[in-house]
Amino acid sequence: MGLRRQQWLAATVFALAVVLAATPALSAQHGAPSISWCGVATGADQPDVVSAFLVHVVYAVPADAPDRFAERAAPMLSDLASIEAWWQAQDPTRRPRFDLLGGDCDARMGRLDVSRVRLPREAAYYAEPRQGFERIVADIEGMPLAFSAPEKKYLVYYDGPVQRRPICGTSPLGPARANASSVVYLDSLCGQDLGRGGEAASVAVHELLHNLAALPCKHPCAGNPAHACDSWQDILYPSVENGTLLDRLFLDVGHDDYYGLAMPTGSSFDLRESPFLEHLDAAYPKAPRGVVGLFAVSRGSRVTLSWTPGQAAPGRRYRVYREGKLLTETTRLTATDSATPGATITYGIRVADAVGYLSAIRTVRVLVGTGVVDDHGTPVRDTFPPPAVTGLRATRRGTTITLRWNAVDDPGDLAGYRVLRDGRTFGSLRSRTSITVRAAQAHAVWSVAAVDASGNVGPRSRPIRVA
Repeated sequence: MGLRRQQWLAATVFALAVVLAATPALSAQHGAPSISWCGVATGADQPDVVSAFLVHVVYAVPADAPDRFAERAAPMLSDLASIEAWWQAQDPTRRPRFDLLGGDCDARMGRLDVSRVRLPREAAYYAEPRQGFERIVADIEGMPLAFSAPEKKYLVYYDGPVQRRPICGTSPLGPARANASSVVYLDSLCGQDLGRGGEAASVAVHELLHNLAALPCKHPCAGNPAHACDSWQDILYPSVENGTLLDRLFLDVGHDDYYGLAMPTGSSFDLRESPFLEHLDAAYPKAPRGVVGLFAVSRGSRVTLSWTPGQAAPGRRYRVYREGKLLTETTRLTATDSATPGATITYGIRVADAVGYLSAIRTVRVLVGTGVVDDHGTPVRDTFPPPAVTGLRATRRGTTITLRWNAVDDPGDLAGYRVLRDGRTFGSLRSRTSITVRAAQAHAVWSVAAVDASGNVGPRSRPIRVA
């Protein structure tokens, strides 16, 4: 998506939104806060103080352009502080979770972790509107810069010439829970009021909303569905007027398109629930507890991971990584992958809680086709037990009693079930999830446990008494 002055033009590449500006003119002077930065200019993303979904800010210049970070930093921070204040005025319980440094500083936004980078190619390579955006993002996210952490959104202030100065910014639409980069063009017409809480700040919010997967569900613009057309004062409207101030715009007019939805419909996503927003109405949470067990089995090209949750809580999801890159996110306790037999792959699991905080990662090395191996490539014996059997119940028919239970969702090496009568093994089954006994024999306390191919026995089911 992208924003223009006069037309925040929507393009189609990756559902891009482009922001356009109107005629060149000075934006209104506005009392945006003056911020002193307490960080140190570096081309790297500094270690995170908080383990969570974060919005990271990057200042980028092409290889042959002057680096004006020293004069741009304070206005950028002022605009970002204005964005935080504006967001909280719209919704006192939320604000973007910007990537901040530790330590003391006079202002919160003075602790912003800003990366200062020089792109590998000259300005002409990045100047064309559509391909230029794709090229900026490819060089920002690719090696050697590698701004591509799976739980970060990147807000890039690009300080290089552009061919079409009315184009103020560009962004992809989402994804909602993974990394992507938005670009604000400082050489555009909108970039001229940087630091005044005006057009440049409005562009930054507009593009960030697209990046967070805001998509109008009730008032999309005709032919431009990534933007809201119910009011020119909606921050997601497809144009920004010359001299616009951020505090005159609104975060979803009527709260019926993309934010604070009273009645979400169909597949509509309420941006208010984005993991990249801080929940200011909740106590600052501890990082969620990670998984306490992680194991894998591999047959042929298939790898199946399984884990045990460290703590049950509503809204928790498990993020699965392959060599540091997000493979999938699930609410289940298993995940599968397909890989080349003989390859050694490191998989990881992190827990994401309901408000966007993350656990430490737990990893396991897998030799595809063999199973878990240690750092030297030696196979590791499977000591990970199957999960507990659930749903054990008994039904009577004539002179017999049938015990049934739910099949265990095991990572792929389930050997069968052990049926226990009064705590002692009564029988073993390979795949069936029921057993029938004579009624006279059934008077006892029964339980069932799953057994895997390595001989590990899972927790027993909740016992039932048959009288």
